[in-house]
Amino acid sequence: MQLMTVTSPDFTGHRATSASGRRAVSLPNASLQRDQVSFGSSSQKDSVFKRLGAALHLTRSGNEYGPVTDVRMGSMKTVSDSKTVLRTDGLSDCTAFVFLRNFDYRKGIYRDRTMIHLQGSSLDTRLDTRSDAGKEVQRLIDKAAKEPGPHKMALIYGDNTSSETGQWIVNNQPYPSYSSPSPSRHLFLEAAALCGGNAEYLPVGSCSNAVAVTPDGQVYIYYPYAS
Repeated sequence: MQLMTVTSPDFTGHRATSASGRRAVSLPNASLQRDQVSFGSSSQKDSVFKRLGAALHLTRSGNEYGPVTDVRMGSMKTVSDSKTVLRTDGLSDCTAFVFLRNFDYRKGIYRDRTMIHLQGSSLDTRLDTRSDAGKEVQRLIDKAAKEPGPHKMALIYGDNTSSETGQWIVNNQPYPSYSSPSPSRHLFLEAAALCGGNAEYLPVGSCSNAVAVTPDGQVYIYYPYAS
């Protein structure tokens, strides 16, 4: 089961692999399975876990990242600073869509970061912005298409959409799915094409898992309630 993906600054993905070990790292509100993540070296592994610890620990001064902005079911959040971490959890029938733009080469971060928690994994669902999720994704894509990039996207699937069939249905859904004067678009496929190879597809494995995205575009899946 894939539990975590880390993307390095050169956009090369390191995908998590399953392992029998159960050693965990203790964080204030999270427990990560250190042995379930594949890295090139132990020092690289330690560095990443240290950074994630900083991202989730908000009481310490001088953190590399923080604060954390929660994205509730059926909501969308966009941040443009250099420190805020976006996170969501409770993905069951839902899917989280992450889209990152305006990469700052000097600081190694994406200046514009958006996370949408798609209720029922549907682009037709209404968000707290009083707009369809599909309309918001469409705006993001159309805006990014006029920018130089690089961009990054990630789809994080809940329990009930993590199968190959479930992922295919989510990825290929048209928007709008109902009769409309304008032609339907396959927005997730468009977003992936726009981002080139910089797209990630991650099943969370459990609705109790949380997803966090740091400003440099790293996507973490972790256990927020583990002791």
